[in-house]
Amino acid sequence: MHFKLNFYTILIFIFFLDFYCFSQENTIKSIRVHGAQNKTQKFNYKLGESINVSFDDLGIGVNDYYYSLVHCDYNWVPSNLFKNEYLVGMDDIRILNYRRSFNTLQNYTNYNFKFPNNNFTIKLGGNYLLKVKNRNDELIFERKIFLFNKLISGSIEISRAKKINLIQTHQNLKVKFYCNGCIFDSKSDYKLIVFQNSNLNKQKIINQPTYKTGGQLIYDNLVFEGGNEFYNFDTKNIFSSNSEIKSVNFNNIYETILYNDFKQKSYSFNPDINGEYLINSTSLENHVESDYTRVHFSYNEKLDSNQKIYLVGAFNNFELFNKYELKKSENLYKITLKLKQGFYNYSYIIEENGLYKNNTNFWQTENDYYAILYEKKLTERFYNIIGFLKKSSDNIVN
Repeated sequence: MHFKLNFYTILIFIFFLDFYCFSQENTIKSIRVHGAQNKTQKFNYKLGESINVSFDDLGIGVNDYYYSLVHCDYNWVPSNLFKNEYLVGMDDIRILNYRRSFNTLQNYTNYNFKFPNNNFTIKLGGNYLLKVKNRNDELIFERKIFLFNKLISGSIEISRAKKINLIQTHQNLKVKFYCNGCIFDSKSDYKLIVFQNSNLNKQKIINQPTYKTGGQLIYDNLVFEGGNEFYNFDTKNIFSSNSEIKSVNFNNIYETILYNDFKQKSYSFNPDINGEYLINSTSLENHVESDYTRVHFSYNEKLDSNQKIYLVGAFNNFELFNKYELKKSENLYKITLKLKQGFYNYSYIIEENGLYKNNTNFWQTENDYYAILYEKKLTERFYNIIGFLKKSSDNIVN
């Protein structure tokens, strides 16, 4: 009998631990990576520049979280470098800066840290995965960061797609890099990564340039869906309704009801922040005084039975997880998410037979494009970032 009691006690403990870890992961909100002066998120930094990270835990009490960095190749596979080859000092640092929310209906703890710091500095450029884990060494979240030192120059040209069947819906990029006063090494391996807005989950990897000379690399005919201007809403004043917010109710915490969203039949310019979000409120300290509200989204379109629809934006790292899938209810597709006060951009992604596409596409849409050039020299064991370009499609060449 004594053995059975201990056995079942252990089972109950294991179940509770698994449930706690699962719940803990789902209580992490408002993850932001930004520079010292940036209000919006940022993922590209010069070596030595301060990188600030913050997030909220809506769980009970204060928890132990640790952060570390992993150096990766251009495709986000961990490189073959030892930790001491890209860091001076040690990571896997416990986050010591945290504050409980103040005067909010939704209680939470805000955690923040920045690096480089007294514990470590970063020696090499390239791709880095920032990992935050709990006390059980389980991953809570990760974010992608680009670090660079000296960059070569270049340009991005954006035009309408050249193919007839894509000309109304897609955008075409031509990317050039110039090695002024030098030549591109014929023995080096060069890779190009291009992505739209801040959606790093939808990047294109180009292994070979279209044209190459001693001092120039040209990548042409890089085609992207144009998408549409992002939907948006603003809960800075949590009590107010406006052109996006139909009503605000109260049920333990605030309930923000948005107007129904529709598929756009034709392009209409609407200034946005290209999928980003800003934490903002009428309080003095946004990070601990901004409240949370349940935001009710609804999409009013008819989908085929084999289609699914997801809500995405920088607020959820553009991740197409099941918890962001809209469910059909009363001829609408609906989802409710708990989000911190602020200004949010969002969009809808349609999934059909394992393929993902925007709910609508227009060639005129204003997007930000990023092009990152990597070089792996014959004598080196990692891909270094040597070129970083950004260009908006606000002035498309026809």
